[in-house]
Amino acid sequence: MKSQFPVSAPTSDSFNLRLRFEEAPAPGGGQMPAEQERIFVILAHLFPIIIWPWKRKASPLVAAHGREALNFAITMVIAAFAISFVLGFVCALILGAQVAAVLTSAFSGLIGIFCFVFVILAIMGAQQGKLPRYPFTWRFIR
Repeated sequence: MKSQFPVSAPTSDSFNLRLRFEEAPAPGGGQMPAEQERIFVILAHLFPIIIWPWKRKASPLVAAHGREALNFAITMVIAAFAISFVLGFVCALILGAQVAAVLTSAFSGLIGIFCFVFVILAIMGAQQGKLPRYPFTWRFIR
């Protein structure tokens, strides 16, 4: 059966425009059973700030997925704050506070939808045994 998510060649680009998939560490390589490991891999994409520090030493697979998800989350928080601040400030000066509030809220919503879509796609790839590489991600945690 052909995989829906092909494995991409790794690149050194900090900002890639698509979700790539690489080979993940083998399940069952850590201290937890493989079935439990699969559950924590999914949870690592949904709650990386909780799961990665808690389970990273128990499983190389959970550590890899959690690290990638946490890097994506940190990058998106920084980007959303910076862009919303600049957009709100510039629009408030030029167009007025009400228009700035509407544009900033709309843009924040788009960032949220972007993050949600990529997390769902990453979970789908992770269930097939692939390690997702999120787009637009700075690798703060290596």
